[in-house]
Amino acid sequence: MKLNKQQIKRELVKSALQELEFNETKAAVVGLEEIIDLFQIDTLFAPVTESAEAGTNKIERFLKKFPYIGKNYVGRPKTLSSTLIKLLHYEKTDINRLNDIIAFTILFKDRQTCYKLLKEAIEAGCTPYHKLSDTLHQEQGFATLNTTFYRGNVPFQLQIRAESQEGRLFGELSHSEYKKRELEKLQKKLKNPQEMEAATDRFFEVLENFRKGYDSLIDGKTPELGDILNLYSKEKTDYTGFEYFAPNSTSEKILLIQEIEFPPKTI
Repeated sequence: MKLNKQQIKRELVKSALQELEFNETKAAVVGLEEIIDLFQIDTLFAPVTESAEAGTNKIERFLKKFPYIGKNYVGRPKTLSSTLIKLLHYEKTDINRLNDIIAFTILFKDRQTCYKLLKEAIEAGCTPYHKLSDTLHQEQGFATLNTTFYRGNVPFQLQIRAESQEGRLFGELSHSEYKKRELEKLQKKLKNPQEMEAATDRFFEVLENFRKGYDSLIDGKTPELGDILNLYSKEKTDYTGFEYFAPNSTSEKILLIQEIEFPPKTI
């Protein structure tokens, strides 16, 4: 049976999803390059990249106002390929539902300083939303204070860890290993023909959202990250409220003192 143009495009997307793999040298998932080029997604996404890079610099300047952070941090804007894979894996079509388009990880010598930054960041105008997970008290597993902040129209993820847990940044709990595990989950899911069809549908929904977002931009003007993520999404968000809320007693107390509204614990 002869395939029409749209069916051919769908088959190309399916083929790319089937061939996803983890590149050890790049420490990243690869395999979407051909369809990114075919659909010119890099061009559509370029304004988001520009805004995310500017937002990353803006947040980095903000974090440098806390002298005790020093140089013990890393930060980055999310790449296009990583963004697409995460949207597909978590079954989302709106990019503003991702909480780590900008992400920073900060390492301190002790847990007390981790909580000091949480408190002082809120006092300095960072509003926590979407997610707060605090496992710093754990002796086993991935111990971190992970939250999403919104500041100056820039949403960003902040993972705060203590130096005693530095070893947990490597080995089976490193970010590369995390990416591998997430890819394995996606690959397992996509072996199901119905899941593959759903993921392909989702890809084209994301593509349509990106096109509409790109077409809505005014020439020469790149909005702040919070605004451009809404333009590239079907449903808007005001960057308030929590979808996942799992503090421990210490972080919950900080939020209470800072008068941050929050829901019952998710878990």
